[in-house]
Amino acid sequence: MGVKTKDVKVTPKTDETAKDEKPKPEEAVPLLSLWRFADRFDKICLAIGTIFSIGIGAMMPIQILIFGNLVSNVAPALANPTTDNLLNFLLPTIKAIVIIGAAMLFGGYIAQMLWVLSGENQARKIRQLYVHSILRQDMGWFDMAEEGSLNTRLANDTQLIQEAVSEKAGATIQGLAQFVTGLIIAFIKGWKLALVILGTIPIMAIVGGVMMTFVTKFMTGGQTAYAEAGGIAEQAIGGIRTVYAFSLQQRFQEKYEVLLEDAKKVNVKAGFVIGLGFGLLMFVMFSSYGLAFWYGSKLVIEGEMDGGRVLTVFLALVMGAMALMQMAPNLGSFATGRAAAFKVFATIDRVPPIDTDDHSGRKLEKVEGAINFKGVKFHYPTRPDVPILKGLDLEIRPGMTVAFVGPSGSGKSTSVALVQRFYDPIEGLVELDGVNIKEMDVQWLRKQIGVVSQEPVLFNMSIRDNLLQGSEEGVEISQEQIEEACKKANCHNFILQLPKQYDTLVGDHGGMLLEDKNRESQLQELS
Repeated sequence: MGVKTKDVKVTPKTDETAKDEKPKPEEAVPLLSLWRFADRFDKICLAIGTIFSIGIGAMMPIQILIFGNLVSNVAPALANPTTDNLLNFLLPTIKAIVIIGAAMLFGGYIAQMLWVLSGENQARKIRQLYVHSILRQDMGWFDMAEEGSLNTRLANDTQLIQEAVSEKAGATIQGLAQFVTGLIIAFIKGWKLALVILGTIPIMAIVGGVMMTFVTKFMTGGQTAYAEAGGIAEQAIGGIRTVYAFSLQQRFQEKYEVLLEDAKKVNVKAGFVIGLGFGLLMFVMFSSYGLAFWYGSKLVIEGEMDGGRVLTVFLALVMGAMALMQMAPNLGSFATGRAAAFKVFATIDRVPPIDTDDHSGRKLEKVEGAINFKGVKFHYPTRPDVPILKGLDLEIRPGMTVAFVGPSGSGKSTSVALVQRFYDPIEGLVELDGVNIKEMDVQWLRKQIGVVSQEPVLFNMSIRDNLLQGSEEGVEISQEQIEEACKKANCHNFILQLPKQYDTLVGDHGGMLLEDKNRESQLQELS
């Protein structure tokens, strides 16, 4: 087999070309899409939790009615301020406050419990689907992915999504109900005063909307920077022996710090926007307080309202304004959750071209082992300008022993990867027993192939568990069968010399067995 090579010209990226590149717009999922993985039970929890959150939010301004009536009707009791008169006057108010407090205690517990329960269920499902989707992807997708960023998104981004769909959502609905109820009470008790104060609400909405837009943008950039930093840390920890051998600690530390610095700059900008937005909200809110007192005093002087009604309208709107103020951090959580969900959900939704979940492909009744390459051309997704195979034609008949010989990068391992269907050829086809492997069930095809790769990999589990990874699912393998296989591979005696024999942990990537790479290869061959 002849393999052609050619020189590849690489053009370095200059400052001018870097400036010409336009950054991709930051994207986020729609707000309601955050709950797309809620099942029937979760939706029931969300519905009941929403009702209780609305009730809890509405009870806060309702208390203002009780205090307003108390202020309006306190004059007769103060005219004869005996203990019995004051007690009889205050007793209905005390009972009403106690009832509202008990209702808020019960309703608050139920609402918080249901929101958290629903959020945990959805987060668990998202993590399961995300891991399943990652394990489902083709090798080309992994080649394009930043190493380590998948782990970072699984740990951090799913947590941000969980916060957005659970208690933060409940607190936002509670605050919105508190604001609307306070607004309704204010209009009922004094619509003129309420209408004047209401004029400041659009300003609050504009400030909050602008703040949320910028926070979403900055938070997306910060999560991307943290994911890239996580990739650097993953590489360093995964190859810790090499890092120690060549004293590369400082280099990886510097790379990690550079990416953290990028994340810091983005988050500082986000913090500045949140602080500025919060300050503007407070300014508008206190300005509305001043406006309310001025116009309320004018209405009292003109005899249109009494002090109790002015107090009721003012406190009801204060309650509503406080709810808006408390909603600002929750809106920030929605922004970060939407940004985090964009790439997580995109991974979950992606259907790879080589799909291990698709079992509609053919399964041959009998495998002879004839392999044919017909005009196969191939290049890796990360290097489209570097062709690896240029029209490979090769026939391997059953029973043949074939060796691929050539320099590094000539396509030896690539040819095996194409047979395993880790990748699909750009042109041409690969056949097994005269059938195009693209027409076959991917999982079935790979189960017919035994491979000992150039770099053997062992999982961080016991030797026995590593060996059992190569067995058929649902098939019981006895200890005698395991030992017999190890004897045939000439590693049984080596395993018996280990501290816990077959129960010995091999370490991450088989690191505890690195002193004997030949034994590691034998174990990987057995599994």
